[in-house]
Amino acid sequence: MLSSRWLCAIEYTDKSLPWLTGPLLSPTGSMVPKGGVAIEPYLGITVFTGLYDANWKRHDTSNFYRVESLLFTQVGVTHWMDFQITPRFGYNFSQGQSDGYLADSTAGLGFRLYEPEKGSWLPHIKATLVEDFPIGKYQNLNPKKKLTDLSGNGSYGTRLGVIFRKEYHLKEFHFLSAYLTLRNTFFTSTHVKGLNVYGGGKGTKGVVRPGNIFIALLSFEYTFNLNWAFSLDNVYSHQNKSHFSGCPGRDALGEVAPLYLHSTEQISFAPALEYNFSKRLGIIGGVWFTAFGRNSAQFTTGLIAVDYFF
Repeated sequence: MLSSRWLCAIEYTDKSLPWLTGPLLSPTGSMVPKGGVAIEPYLGITVFTGLYDANWKRHDTSNFYRVESLLFTQVGVTHWMDFQITPRFGYNFSQGQSDGYLADSTAGLGFRLYEPEKGSWLPHIKATLVEDFPIGKYQNLNPKKKLTDLSGNGSYGTRLGVIFRKEYHLKEFHFLSAYLTLRNTFFTSTHVKGLNVYGGGKGTKGVVRPGNIFIALLSFEYTFNLNWAFSLDNVYSHQNKSHFSGCPGRDALGEVAPLYLHSTEQISFAPALEYNFSKRLGIIGGVWFTAFGRNSAQFTTGLIAVDYFF
C-alpha cells in the first residue's frame, strides 16, 4: 500500500536495478526523502458474500457490494520522518438499497528506526504512528437501507506499527523483496444510538469500547524483469472482544437487539501484478480475498492503484 518507488529512485544509484510499486496492501518500510511526495490513488470493488461463525464455519449472506476509493499521500518532512494522509470515500449497494459516503480516514507519521549499510544482512526498520478519524456514519442507521448507509466505526483509533524490509538480488533483473509489518490499533470508547455498526436496534443507547486489533502482514515482491513484478500479501488479523454498557434496545421482532462484540480472526491473501513505466510511475492490480475466518465477514476485493513519486 505504501509505495517503494523512491527506494529505487533515491536509495539506489545502480540503473540496472528494477522499479517497484510495493505490494498491494503492505507498507514497504521505505522513507520518503525530505521534500519528496508520493501519491497512490486506489480503487477497490468489494463483494461480501458470507459470515464465518465462532467455529470457523462459513454461512451465506445476501451479497453486499462496496465501491471505494482512497488517495494515499506521503510527504518527506525530514531525513528520518515522513507524513501520510489517506481520505476515503465510496458507494454501497445491496438488496435494492444504496448510499454514497465519506468514510473514516487516516493521517500519521513514519519514523526511520534503522537504515543498514549497503551489503548488510540486517533489514530496514521503520515505525509508524497513524490515527483513524471517525468521519463516517456508524449509528442511527436506517433499517430500510440494509446497512448501505454504514461507513465508519465511530471510534478514534491509534495505530502503532513497525515495518521490516529486506531486498535480495537473485540474478540479473530478478530481485526478491520481503516485508514484515506488525501493527496494533487501540480504539477509544464511543457512544451508540439505534441501529449501529455494532448491532443494536430501536431504543439502543449506550457506550461501546471496541477491542484492540492486531494485524501481521508478511509480503513478498518478485521482479520478472525491469518492468514487470509479482507481489503477494499474507494477512492475519485478530480483534479482541468489545464491551457494551447501556440499553441494548429491540430488534424488528421485539426481541433484545443483538450486539456483535465477540473477538474475531481472519486470514486473507492478496496476489497482484505490477507494471512499472519508469522509476517514478507504475500501476498495480490484484485480488484480495479471505480464506479463513472466525466471527468475521467473507469478502473478495478487486484492487487497482497507480503509484507516482515526484
